[in-house]
Amino acid sequence: MFDLARQLRALGDDVQLFTGYPSVKVDADLRAITRTRPWWTLAAYARTLVPPPVTGTWWAQRNLDDFGPWLSRTLDPKSVDVLDAIAATGLEAGRVFHREGKPWICNRGSTHILAQKALLEEEHRRWDARAPDFSRGIDRCLAEYEESDAIIVPSHFVKRSFGEYGVRSTR
Repeated sequence: MFDLARQLRALGDDVQLFTGYPSVKVDADLRAITRTRPWWTLAAYARTLVPPPVTGTWWAQRNLDDFGPWLSRTLDPKSVDVLDAIAATGLEAGRVFHREGKPWICNRGSTHILAQKALLEEEHRRWDARAPDFSRGIDRCLAEYEESDAIIVPSHFVKRSFGEYGVRSTR
């Protein structure tokens, strides 16, 4: 998203960037347009430094549970034309945008969440390892796929995974 923000600015667009990264991890040229909510990201990182090793998705889920509502409270849809949110982060803000008649893009950098779950479960079985817990994130992602105005994906492989799970493509 940092590169997207940079390119949109180069094209002359007014851009606001919202991230869970701490401001020191935001590229210097983007800090002036960035608002951060790093608390759960920092807590999750700090947790990795203390034994025992983190084996689940609890910390990542807390981050999403906090970031999505924060984004919806912080982002003013009257001052923004389009919301482009990374998958699993835009549900609450996207709904606010829709109430204002504004478009919302779900930017998914990986396969459909159900395809990702199946692939990871298969690989973890192969290695006799415990698969990640998808019990909470799936509903959030599926709601975003259903409610967003568009889903941006990075490859034909990923696009096919959406088709395999019933998401119709227009391009």
